[in-house]
Amino acid sequence: GHVAPLTGGIAHLGKDNENGARLAVDEINAAGGLKVGDKSFNLELVAEDDKADPKEGTLAAQKLVDAGVVAQKASPYSHLVHTNKMYDYWIAGLPVIASRLEATASIFDDTTIAYFAPGDATDLARQLVRLAQSAEVCAQLAESGRRAYESVGWPVQRECFLDVYRSVVPGLVEPS
Repeated sequence: GHVAPLTGGIAHLGKDNENGARLAVDEINAAGGLKVGDKSFNLELVAEDDKADPKEGTLAAQKLVDAGVVAQKASPYSHLVHTNKMYDYWIAGLPVIASRLEATASIFDDTTIAYFAPGDATDLARQLVRLAQSAEVCAQLAESGRRAYESVGWPVQRECFLDVYRSVVPGLVEPS
């Protein structure tokens, strides 16, 4: 599944992400599909619109998945940033499977995210199978993700941003 803003002012970003996810699905299917044991399965991408709203994102994610997949190709840019989509999955109580990129891996370890090598469909399939076979691993990753969100998510970042303003603008009126 893919959850992103597909309507509204930043829909172009969501559509770009969706196109990237579709490309990955097409590549996996062209290579014979997802191999589990001696069987192969073709993948299908189902997209949901989160309307760039975290509450909508949580609802959309819950429609689609038992685990959130954040697949990104490695690039100079992608090693500098991480996607906020994993936070949506953690808020929804889901484990996250993500490309191992420097920005994310430097903050979150293997007990928080089930990593796979960027661009490696076989490694992604390995993690999908691993989570599909173990409710315990899913629960552990989801709980670690919840704790990670509590330590670095928007409520924490909001205070960091406001602290900058408070230091620059004496007497700043706090937002309600």
